[in-house]
Amino acid sequence: VLFRSILIALTETGFTARMLSRYRPNMPVLALTKNKDYINRMALYFGCYPARINNYSYIVNAMDEIRSIVLKTKLAKKGDRMVIVTSAPLWEVKGKTNIFFLDVV
Repeated sequence: VLFRSILIALTETGFTARMLSRYRPNMPVLALTKNKDYINRMALYFGCYPARINNYSYIVNAMDEIRSIVLKTKLAKKGDRMVIVTSAPLWEVKGKTNIFFLDVV
């Protein structure tokens, strides 16, 4: 059971964020993309809060910025759980969400 959590979609085109919001989760979906053209579109998805993230090759390298964005948007606080959904390799596989993991803000 996830208590006070946030879903984070690292997405190139918004597909992952759209698929998560389709199920109307009871937690916010933070949609992070490096492509500014998709930010406005993702704002229309249910429970979705889009934001821009820098370009990283590996998810491990992006974790500090992800935590910073989560805290800055006040969608979660320190100690809350994050469910991160993306594709690997990062930004290279479009429309193929194939990895998720849990972490703590």
